Amino acid sequence: MRPRSTTSRCTSTRGLSGAEPDAVAHTRTTGVNPAVLDAAALLIVGSREQHVYPGVAGHEPNLAQGRATATKISAAMKIIRDATPGSGSYSNEADYFVSNEGDYFEAD
Repeated sequence: MRPRSTTSRCTSTRGLSGAEPDAVAHTRTTGVNPAVLDAAALLIVGSREQHVYPGVAGHEPNLAQGRATATKISAAMKIIRDATPGSGSYSNEADYFVSNEGDYFEAD
């Protein structure tokens, strides 16, 4: 049996602020939140636990650890949201527990 590992990470990549007009125009046609068009950076904070299968002996998820990690990630995201009012997300990279989903998610 392979040992399970849990990984938490924060990833940053370039936003579209200052990007070529064609790139910005194309992005406007996608499901990405329009806030990315003026963003200098995109930030993803997340975690995962590999080789986890509910109901499979020896591969059950560690729920206590998962809840603790979710609490830490939520705290980190609160700092980021407080520092970046008006920022948002799109569903593929979303915080499913956000309380202001009407402002946070883009929907047209």
